[in-house]
Amino acid sequence: MSVDTETIQKEIVKLSPDTLVELYILDASDIDGDVVYFHAGTNNNLQPITFKGDIYQPLPVEVEGFVFNGKGEMPRPKVKVANLDGGISALCLAYQDMIGTKFIRRRTFARFLDGGDRENDLAQLPDDVFYVERKVSETKEVVEFELSSPLDVDGVMLPRRQFMTNQCGWKYRSAECSFAGDYLVADDTDAAMTGTNRGEWNELAQYNTNDFVWRYVRGRRFYYLALIDNIVGELMRPPRAGIWKQEVCSKRLTGCKLRYGQNAEYPFGGFPAIRKANG
Repeated sequence: MSVDTETIQKEIVKLSPDTLVELYILDASDIDGDVVYFHAGTNNNLQPITFKGDIYQPLPVEVEGFVFNGKGEMPRPKVKVANLDGGISALCLAYQDMIGTKFIRRRTFARFLDGGDRENDLAQLPDDVFYVERKVSETKEVVEFELSSPLDVDGVMLPRRQFMTNQCGWKYRSAECSFAGDYLVADDTDAAMTGTNRGEWNELAQYNTNDFVWRYVRGRRFYYLALIDNIVGELMRPPRAGIWKQEVCSKRLTGCKLRYGQNAEYPFGGFPAIRKANG
């Protein structure tokens, strides 16, 4: 990424530099999710902020631990994000607690924002890039994540694919999974799901209880069952918690059997024949 180092450094060394703005990007595209742009709404700024053409919505967030300690240890920042209307919980449910999601902290000065008095897309500090390592806690008010650096290899396993007996390692409806039925089957507990197929999600359409839709994300379809009536508009888009229930696989052999039949040859991504060694 190109950065206008000279301009940003000149602003930093001023006796009275402009307001430093922190912007955040939660990029779940690598795990088939969306990209969310937001800022903390500090300095009573509760309006959207635009930088590089991207619109950052106000969303209360607290971050800590981005600083390297000089002892050779990689930082493990903590991020607390407001769980407004269950939005973050919905993302956690849809994308396995957001593990592996890229988290970017982007910093620039207010004058360099789109529409600022010295608008400059390149005038910013280098991005801080981390990945969601684990979900620390989740309540109705806030969800906390622990992040890890891309350079932090502590705990990386070789081989990278773990041998699990009754846990499939494939992404549901991926090429490895190969299931492509245009209908609902079950949820992650193998509870059956049925409904009326309304096709691809359309923010202009209205949906009611037991309608189901799909969204196409990075080569795969994701299916969602409506839980309430009168669903319409982008603010009610799946996977919004309390409005939609996602059709997912339990990742067990029972999930394969529900989708392929009791006596089929399953594309199961686990290793049911292995057993834990004693000793």
